[in-house]
Order: sequence, then C-alpha cells, then structure tokens
Amino acid sequence: MFIIGSDAGTSSLKVIIFNETGTIISEVRKEYPLMRPNPGWVEQKAEWWWEAFCYCCKEAIEKAKIDPKDIIGVGITHQRQTFVSINKDMKVIRSAILWNDTRCSEQVEWARRNVGEKNVYSHTGFPPGTMTIYKTMWIRDNEPEIYEATYKFLLVQDYLIYKLANEIVATSSSISFAGCLDINNISSYATFLFDALNLSIDKWPSQLLTGGKIAGVITKEASNLTGILQGTPVVTTGGDQPCGSLGVGAIEPGMLAVNGGTSCTAETFIERPILSPNMNYFIEVAPLGGFLPEAAIYSGVSALMKWYKDNFGFAEIEESKSKNKNIWEVIYSKAYDAPVGNIGLVLIPYYNGASAPYWDLRARGVIAGLLENHGRPHIIRAIIESQAYETRKMAELISADTMVALKEIRMYGGSMVSDIWNQTFSDCLNMKVVTNETAEATSLGAAICAAVGVGLYKDDKEAVRNMVRIKKEYDPYENNYDLYTKYYEEVYKSFYDKIQTNMHASSVISNYP
Repeated sequence: MFIIGSDAGTSSLKVIIFNETGTIISEVRKEYPLMRPNPGWVEQKAEWWWEAFCYCCKEAIEKAKIDPKDIIGVGITHQRQTFVSINKDMKVIRSAILWNDTRCSEQVEWARRNVGEKNVYSHTGFPPGTMTIYKTMWIRDNEPEIYEATYKFLLVQDYLIYKLANEIVATSSSISFAGCLDINNISSYATFLFDALNLSIDKWPSQLLTGGKIAGVITKEASNLTGILQGTPVVTTGGDQPCGSLGVGAIEPGMLAVNGGTSCTAETFIERPILSPNMNYFIEVAPLGGFLPEAAIYSGVSALMKWYKDNFGFAEIEESKSKNKNIWEVIYSKAYDAPVGNIGLVLIPYYNGASAPYWDLRARGVIAGLLENHGRPHIIRAIIESQAYETRKMAELISADTMVALKEIRMYGGSMVSDIWNQTFSDCLNMKVVTNETAEATSLGAAICAAVGVGLYKDDKEAVRNMVRIKKEYDPYENNYDLYTKYYEEVYKSFYDKIQTNMHASSVISNYP
C-alpha cells in the first residue's frame, strides 16, 4: 500500500510516495517562480500549482514503478494564507496572492482601529495581520471588479482538491491560518469578523471539514492528467506547518516543532485552545485534533540564506561548482569559520515584517555590531543565530502563556540536515534537538492525514508510531548556552524595542499604484 503526500510550497511543489511505514518510495519536485510586481507584493499563477502537481504525480508513480491501484489515498498540504480568486465558471480571474505578500497593511490597520486586535484575536486566535481575509479586503478596496466577480476564494489546497475531485472544500486547519475560523467552534467560520469587515462569507467554501476526512475522489479527467487511479480518495489535511508538526511526531505537550524553511515557525501541541493574554502567539487547529500555538519568523533561514547567496555568495557558488558540492552545504559549512556568539555580530531577521510579540508589518531586518574583522562567515552564522535567538523569544512566550514546559525540539525543513543549525538551536534554547529520517515532514504529515482518513490507522498517535522515526539527537553544550544567554538577554531580546520608532520612519509601505 502506498500514500501520496504532496506539499505545494512557496517556490516549488513536491509529490512524495510513501509506504505504510512512512518510508519514501519516490519523490519528484517541480519549481515555479514568484512574481513581485510592486514592493511588498508577491504573486503566482494558480495554474502553475496544478501543472506542477500533474507533472510530479506522473513522474513519481513512474519512478516508483508501482501500480496506481496500490495508492490508497492522497493528502495535500500547502503554503498557508496563499489564495486565488475563481469565478462562477470555476476559472481563475487573477494571480494568486501569497502568504508573504504585505500589500494589505492599510486594511490591517483599519481592522485594528475599528474592530480591535484583542476582539479579533478572541474570536479567531489571530490578531489582524497578513492572513488571507485581510488580503481579500485589499481586493475589495482596490480591485472591486475582481471582488464582485469572485465566486470563491480558494486556498492552495482547496484549489488542488477542486482540480482533483471536482469538490469545493476547505479545512478547519487551513482556514484558521486564513484568519477567519471561529477558534471556539472549529466547524464554523468567524461570522462576526466577516460582518465587522463588511466581507461576504458566501465567497468562501461552504463545506468546512477537519483534517483526515475524505473530500472526494479522483475524477476521470484528473486521473488522465496525474496518473492516479480514478476513484482514489483525496483526504483533507492542513497547512504546511501543522502538517510538519504532525510529520515529526510533535503531537504531545512539551515538544516544540521548528521548521527551518522559507519561514521559521515554532509550534507546540495543546489539547484545547488557550489564547494568549498579550497575543504572544496565534493559535491554529492541528490537522488531526488539538491545537497549535505558533509564532513565526516570516523571513526564515531558507529565505535569508538565499538572500545571502544571491547577493554575497559568489565565492561559495564557485566553490560548490569546482568541488561538485551542494551550494547550501558549502554555505552552511562556512559558519564554522566564525565563533559561537559571532564576536557580537547580531542580525534581527525582520526582513519581511515581524510576528509576535510585535505584529509589525513595518519592521525590517537589522545587522548590528559590525567590526572590520567580520566577514562573510559571520554573516552566515548571524543568520543561523538570529533564527535561534528569535525562536527562543517565541518559545518563552508560548511556554509562559500555555503553562507548558518545553523540553524538546523536533526539527524539520531543509535546514535540519545541517549539524551547525541543529546544534545552534540546542545550545541557544538549552533543549535536546531531534531530527527524523525524512526532512520532508510536511509531505509526511499530509500522508499521515491520508492514512488516517482512509482507515489505515485509527488516529494520529497510531499513525505517528508507525510512520515517524527518529534519526539523530543533539544535546546542548553548557558553555555555549551560557554565552548565547548573555547575548540573548543583554543584546537581542530587547533590541527591536529600542529601535522600532526609527525603523518605522525608514520603512517603505507599498501603495496601490
């Protein structure tokens, strides 16, 4: 028996075929570009997701050399918040607006002033921010003809489920991060918010399911395009980070699931929704039950390492070519040439705004403490350490408000293959870091949802026992922890508080041209 777990990410879509023990049988990835028509805007063509999915499915099945009739289910996770407008003919009528698009700052400020941050948070688990619902406000205010012509706003998973099964379905886990789920009744949208923002709830999918439910089955047309057998169940999952938490087995209180990817997220599991009095985290629905307090660094390690590579990494690029090495292996290895603590060089990773506790779309990145003897290795280490410092701040806030002691980090995402990345987190947060056999935790989480949805396993705990396996553990070094604590407490922790006003004065807020 085989299960397809797919992740429609920010820069690529991957399809992975797993067996019932979570072992990867085959994997195919297809990249697609980002469009940045204006500062702060990030868009894609929804058709790219479908084309990539069809290509990857056919290639993965062929590569695995399996009979499609042995595929028992399909689960798709996705880049959260990203959405597309479709009309009544089910045609896409504008480019999709991505999760890291910040064009809706005026709408967010309006909601804060007129509806109230804590009021919104108490209903949805999210204060006003870059969530999908505020971007639909932007469309209403700036592209009224598109808003009026929109029959449904679909998240990436919703769009792909429609293309596969001809069903319009949304999932509670994904809608929670869209900013418009009733966090106290996860089978319902937050109707209060739609009314307060003067938005039509009818423009969203009326069918709202939890994860692990069969949304529909593969149609004949989709079968011809993907190679998946007609009638194969398509199962609901959740967004990429909740599926990632599931895929590393972080389904018990006390575990912190950290994703070292385009964004760097930190999530922990709780049985019931515990809202933060100071909105120090947002809270979303776990795909197969429970809730996930989460905070995020919008510009995660993958995004900042790409920024480094594209702007400063000429020597590393040449080295990777001459030695036939992976470029990221070369770049990460250079951090060893800089000492722990980085001789005081500190980076604030707010290149794309700040999440909790600031919720500040006008925040920007900062590099401070430069000396003449700092070089490229120190910039690389600063990127890694910045993610660890910021995650420590987020973890402290989450732990204090949930009253759950965090003891272990379950690491996933592309960076989990880096020893220096994992050890830095262990040292900075003074926790054991655990990595699993597969770095593809998001796709594995989607496959786990599918396995439960089709009845292969009875629940998330049984599925995790059978499909998730630990590969390596990292324990903190006391001396490194002491040094990181000194920099964290005396420099990093309050740094942005002291410069926030100046940062706002220098920030660029994009306006509709």
